[in-house]
Amino acid sequence: MNHIARYLFKRLSAPLPGESAQRLMSPGGRIAYPGKWGVPRQSAVLSLFLPGHDNRWHLVLIKRPDYNGVHSGQIAFPGGRQEPDDPSLMHTALREAAEEIGLHMPVNVLGRLSDIYIPASNYLVAPFVAISEKRQNWIPDAKEVQQVLEMPIDEILDESKVASGHFITGFKKEVVSPYFALQEYRIWGATAMMMSELKCILIEGEKEWR
Repeated sequence: MNHIARYLFKRLSAPLPGESAQRLMSPGGRIAYPGKWGVPRQSAVLSLFLPGHDNRWHLVLIKRPDYNGVHSGQIAFPGGRQEPDDPSLMHTALREAAEEIGLHMPVNVLGRLSDIYIPASNYLVAPFVAISEKRQNWIPDAKEVQQVLEMPIDEILDESKVASGHFITGFKKEVVSPYFALQEYRIWGATAMMMSELKCILIEGEKEWR
């Protein structure tokens, strides 16, 4: 097991920063907890680390297609809702990654970040963290994924990549929100909040995994 995998496996088994880390990238006025619209639907996403062509660690993200829906065009982690046949939420995350980006190489699931509620879709999302020391060619599902992105971890940890801007929520309401300005993309909302917790964890133990 490499240094970053060893560190994340140990750190994700301990108490997590949770809401305090998520709040750093939370849109203004965001509803933090489920309940307003009944029992939330369970879902899971995969935060996958893999080596890039530049010998740096990258995080795999997807760009959703433009469509008439609450997550149109957004940057996200591969993932989706739990199906009745899924034996666990971890299985959901891996199955959805296989369906959405064609993930077929072996990955090592290291643990789980704090759950996060998405008001616009009434999902309670379980984010799983995994790593692979190999690479593969992605096979995105055209209905679900416009593009598969690989973001260098160094850029995610760079505080100068955090900015603030105006966004339209799934409720057609304009909000001011912090976002990650990575390459030409603005990553905000629940994805940015999950990335924020991951960022806090990585910065906390940077000397252990560099």
